Amino acid sequence: MTARDLFLHFMAKRRTTKPGSLEREWMTRACRKYAWMMRGVPTTEWSE
Repeated sequence: MTARDLFLHFMAKRRTTKPGSLEREWMTRACRKYAWMMRGVPTTEWSE
């Protein structure tokens, strides 16, 4: 799977989780990382 595929998968799954849950927060952070990968942002420039 590519970063784009993973991003789309987790965004779809994220929509079905309860807002405020730890799982949703984790998926939000994962989606952010995949978006940065797709844009070509170097890992040294990633921020939380």
